[in-house]
Amino acid sequence: MTLGELLARAALRRPEAAAVVDGERRLTYSELDRRAAGVAGGLARLGVGTRDRVLIALKNRLEHVVAYWALQKLGGVPTPVNFRFAAGEMKYVLEDSGAKVAMFEESTAPAMLEAARGTAVRLVYVGERAPANTLAFDDVLEGEGGLGAPVAESDLSLILYTSGTTGRPKGVPRTHKNHYAGAVAHVIQCGYTWGERTLGVMPLYHTMGIHSLTSMAAVNGCFVCQPDWSPAGALRLIARERLTALYLIPTLFHELVHAPELPQTDVASVKKLAYAGAPMLVPLTEACAKTFRPDLFVNHYGASEVYTVSIDQ
Repeated sequence: MTLGELLARAALRRPEAAAVVDGERRLTYSELDRRAAGVAGGLARLGVGTRDRVLIALKNRLEHVVAYWALQKLGGVPTPVNFRFAAGEMKYVLEDSGAKVAMFEESTAPAMLEAARGTAVRLVYVGERAPANTLAFDDVLEGEGGLGAPVAESDLSLILYTSGTTGRPKGVPRTHKNHYAGAVAHVIQCGYTWGERTLGVMPLYHTMGIHSLTSMAAVNGCFVCQPDWSPAGALRLIARERLTALYLIPTLFHELVHAPELPQTDVASVKKLAYAGAPMLVPLTEACAKTFRPDLFVNHYGASEVYTVSIDQ
């Protein structure tokens, strides 16, 4: 299995199921699959082919999700990076990854424009009024082109950069086989069933964000984007979108269960909790259990190194 096939099967299985929500913008699986194919063709027209890296300096938004799936179809390698990078850090990952194309938005424009100066990297801007010498994302979406050679399980599917705590960030490659196994394992570990709805706030440059996205495709679930964290905003999305699953770091759970808006928010739809990134102290564990009364409460650790594990409930 490849990630492109994971999405294609989801679109065939339940075409009208909600796939991604970003504010008022919504895509079904049929629409997401079709739009991803269009962007894949546009990227191919820019010269992106199998194993070519595309740097993605975007927050969790609809275009990031579409670009991710487009590259899975194309055989290109999404290389998402921290949207808080300064120009020097952005320049380093551009050079280290060998990216042919880089996608950016208003929040990452100063760092990206400085980092790409004097390079041959093609820049694609997501938003209104694209800067000079850059392409608008909508222009790429409308592109046409063949998808090239078939994608194999052994091809690279993703490169995630480490936090660089002991030196420069290091690109960690994942094959389609790795990546697909990670999606299915996450479904099994978290007890996900058809049509789950998860909060897409953990950044897509991190394993937790990626697992949140790919596991939803495996069960025709919905990835509800939250580009900028706030506990009040998360609670609004939980209530409005009837979210069923949360996969967060403990700090964010702490802010949720202590948010002043919580007593007035209906969170009864949430039945699956999971956390990673740090230990959770007993008082917070008890507060989460009391607040959400989950059917399942899972702890992951070592996800960056191991990527996926199998557990016995």
